[in-house]
Amino acid sequence: GSRAAHVGLHTMMAGGGVLRVEYARVERCGQRMVTGRYCLHLHYLGHCPECVLRGNAIEDSSQGGITIHETHDTLVTDNVLWDTRGNGIYVEDGNEMHNVLSRNVIVCSSAEGCKTDSAITEAVFASGIYLMGMTNDLIDNRVAHWQNTIFTPGSHHPNGKGGAWGRVCTVHQPFGVWRGQVTHGGLRFGLYLDNQYPRALVRDADGYLPTSGVGSNGAPITDFSSCAEFTPAGGDNGALCIVEDSLEYHSMFVGHYTLGDIAFRGFVSVYNLHSMYWKVSKNMVDGTTPHVANAIFADDTGAGARFAMIGSAVKFYGPAGP
Repeated sequence: GSRAAHVGLHTMMAGGGVLRVEYARVERCGQRMVTGRYCLHLHYLGHCPECVLRGNAIEDSSQGGITIHETHDTLVTDNVLWDTRGNGIYVEDGNEMHNVLSRNVIVCSSAEGCKTDSAITEAVFASGIYLMGMTNDLIDNRVAHWQNTIFTPGSHHPNGKGGAWGRVCTVHQPFGVWRGQVTHGGLRFGLYLDNQYPRALVRDADGYLPTSGVGSNGAPITDFSSCAEFTPAGGDNGALCIVEDSLEYHSMFVGHYTLGDIAFRGFVSVYNLHSMYWKVSKNMVDGTTPHVANAIFADDTGAGARFAMIGSAVKFYGPAGP
């Protein structure tokens, strides 16, 4: 590929079949600002439990590393991504479900170096893991030196993108299993959960909301009723999700803006400029789960401190009044 022109090879399995790539090296891949041209790309494969991306090395990419697009049930594990500019692992439209992202290492040599515009993200949102579909499992991933290390920007596309547009409500999708992430060196945010309020959604096997008839133009009408804050009987429609055993350090911010029915257990945030940033929340749907439990927020800016960032502080900005 031409490094200067940001044009390299790309691989894609599209519209059916199975993509299985194990212990391969893919380098100088991706094509900057060209939609669909990524290093490894699962594209509209529907349910694909046989799809596996395991043990691969992806490096020096002009646009992204691994993209999961309108595809479910895949395994993406034990991959190492280095300088995959724009994003590392990208879950694209918002209907993708039950993909397992585990034990991947997603690192940039510098956050500024990977902070580039691409066909799918603006530079300001360049992220190691970028999720539009939230109901996927993240287990024991390591992400370092990005604008945002892990980003769930549901509020940026609340009705989804591409083929899922108007058929999902990404802000209200429940998370899958979230356990054991380690992220650091976020130029802006480390873990960045944006504005998520998971709810008890009614969805079909492809992650779409149900329909309620046909409009005057002949197109199906999406039924968004299960995205509502309350059930028809007036109960809380939240769906409790847990972020468990994550370690965050050396980022500017860790947290989100508004966040409801997502709790943190075993959370460790040290040597960040803001250990937790959280403006607005709600009581958890079960009425008993605390927002944060068994967590550590720590810092050392004293003389002789070896690991603290300049300006780092314990600062816990928790949800409170206006």
